[in-house]
Amino acid sequence: MTFTQKYTIISPLEPISEGQVFESSNWPMHVTLADTFAIDSIQDDFISKLSTSSEGRSVKISGERTAYFGRKKEVEVTLLHLSKDLVELHYVVVGLLLDKGASFNDPQYTKSGYIGHVTKQKSGYLNVRESRELNSLALIDMFPGGNPYLREVIKIIDINKS
Repeated sequence: MTFTQKYTIISPLEPISEGQVFESSNWPMHVTLADTFAIDSIQDDFISKLSTSSEGRSVKISGERTAYFGRKKEVEVTLLHLSKDLVELHYVVVGLLLDKGASFNDPQYTKSGYIGHVTKQKSGYLNVRESRELNSLALIDMFPGGNPYLREVIKIIDINKS
């Protein structure tokens, strides 16, 4: 099976670091801001634009209700209240990617189709009515070294600095 280089952009809800590698079955708790996408290249100009466009944003998330995703509805998630700030951050990230020619695996879940959520992970979950502050964005390589079973944190961008 051939794998294409793909990425995703998340906001981690627990500490992660650049260069960190983890198994695809053991993600840190996070909010996905741009679902899996392919792009010709992730260059410094994209990272710089992403950093500038997201800098100084204050985004608070709040769990709204529990739902189940996946073909068999086996993946437990906490759906998020789609606040103006969360939706704007999603649009900024997706807009920058589209400007660079990104192709999304599931474009129906971008822009007006965005479903903000936190998937229950081995390390924890977001409770309904629990609130958290988003502090950073992380660019994740979905196939580091061509391995589809690993993920690597390429870059972390602090969004709360101003």
